[in-house]
Amino acid sequence: MTGEAWAGVGAEANVDLGMKDGKFTIGGELGAGLGVGGKVGVNITVDPGKLTDAIGDGADAVGDAWDNTVGSWF
Repeated sequence: MTGEAWAGVGAEANVDLGMKDGKFTIGGELGAGLGVGGKVGVNITVDPGKLTDAIGDGADAVGDAWDNTVGSWF
């Protein structure tokens, strides 16, 4: 997340969406000022490989928890 303070009059908007180095990126900025104003922005990057690994790890953890609790009852 980013931010700025402005003095003066103006407006700005920007949106970015794409893929860079095998990672999905989305971001943007929005700002306005009438005398005093500001701008805020955000940028999110998702690495599909790491996301897939994290989902797999989560599924393994759920399976292990099931086996160690409910699965051990049978």
